[in-house]
Amino acid sequence: MSHDIPISDLLPTVLKEIQEFNEGDLTLKHITLEGLDAKGRYKVYNTIDTQYSGRLTYEKHSHSSGQQKQAFLILKKKTGATDEIMIRKPLVDHLTVLSFKKYTQLPLPLTNNMFFDYYLDVLDPYTGCRATFAQFFRDIEAHETIYKLNDRINRISENIIHYLIEHPSVQAFKQRVFDEEMAFIQASKYKSKTTVYTPENHDKLFISVDINKAYYNVLKHYYPEIFRNSATWQEFVNTFCDEQLITTLSSSKFLRLITFSKASIRKSTNSLSEYFIHKVLHEMSVPYDKIVMLSGDEFIIPYDRDMYDNLFGRYHGTFFKVLAFRLVKLPKYNYFVKEHFSPTDESVIIHRELKYIPQVFIMQCIKQYEGKAILEVDRKFMAETSFVATFDKSIF
Repeated sequence: MSHDIPISDLLPTVLKEIQEFNEGDLTLKHITLEGLDAKGRYKVYNTIDTQYSGRLTYEKHSHSSGQQKQAFLILKKKTGATDEIMIRKPLVDHLTVLSFKKYTQLPLPLTNNMFFDYYLDVLDPYTGCRATFAQFFRDIEAHETIYKLNDRINRISENIIHYLIEHPSVQAFKQRVFDEEMAFIQASKYKSKTTVYTPENHDKLFISVDINKAYYNVLKHYYPEIFRNSATWQEFVNTFCDEQLITTLSSSKFLRLITFSKASIRKSTNSLSEYFIHKVLHEMSVPYDKIVMLSGDEFIIPYDRDMYDNLFGRYHGTFFKVLAFRLVKLPKYNYFVKEHFSPTDESVIIHRELKYIPQVFIMQCIKQYEGKAILEVDRKFMAETSFVATFDKSIF
C-alpha cells in the first residue's frame, strides 16, 4: 500500500485490498495497517469476521522499524470451506435489527446486521420470524423510518398504560381481595411442581394446558369493560392507533407484558391464573400423581388420547390453550425442543419450540437437532466488549 495515500482513504483502500484478495486466486497475502488508528483496525477485523466469515482467516502481526511499530495482517483463505454459508449483504441497518429483537424477543446470538438474514433462515421454522419481520418492515415503511415507528410505538404504549392505570375498573381490580378464589387455591390438593424439562422426560409425550395471554384474559374475565368491548388484545390495542394500525405493537408479547407490568396488574392476575388452572384440574379430576408440572398459568400431564380429547373439547379456545407435545433433550446438556404433534398422527409435527437453550448457543443447538453441520457462523456470539467472537469449537 502506497505511503502517498491520504489518511482518510486508508481504510477504504485496506478494505478494497481484502475484497480483491477474497475474489482473486492468491491464498495468502500481507496487508499493512500502517496509518490506521485503533478504530480503523477494529473495522478491518470486524469486516473479516462478518463479511468474509468462513472464507478468510487472519493473523495480527507487528514489527519495529527504528522507533516505529508497524502493524500488518497475514490473510489466508480457508481450505475446505465449501460447507460454509455465504453471508449476504445486510438488507437492514443495526437499529432495525435491535428494534426487531426487542419487540419479538427473537433469540439472536448477535444483533450484528451482517448475520441477520442467516439467523432468520435458521430460526424461522421455530419462530415464524420471516413473516413477522416482513410485517415489521411493512410497519417501518408505513412510518417512513424506524425512528418514527419506534417513537409512535412508545407514545401509544404510554397511552395504553396511562389508560389502564386510570381506569376505574382496573383500580377496583387491584383493590379486590378475591377471597373465594384464594380459598380455593389454599384448599386445593394440587401443589406446585416446577419443571418438565429434565433428562428423564426425553422422548416422552405430554399434554399442556395454559392460559392464552393470561394477564389480558384474566382481567377481561372479571372486568370486560376495560377493553372497550374488544374481542382480542390486538383489537383493543388497535383502538389507540387511529387509522394507521401497527401490527408490531398489537402482536408483541414483550410490549403486552411490559404494559401490564407498568400498570401494576401482574401480581393479582398471577394468583388468579393459578386459580383457573387448579379449577380445570379439579373439574377433570386429574390424579395428583399424573401431574408432571404445575406452575402459574400452566399444567402438564402425560399424554393420553382420551384425556387430550376431553381437555381440548372442553377448554381449548380463547381462554385456554391445550397442546400435545413430545419433549426432546439435546445431547450433553439440559437443552430441549418441544415437538407439538397432531393427535391424529403422533409422527406429524406441526410446530417446534426451543426451550431452555442459552441464546449464545441457539444456532449450534438448532443445527445439532436438525442433524446439520455446525458452521463457524453458528459459533459466533457477542463478547462482553461488544466484539464479535467465535467459539473455537462446537459445544457438541
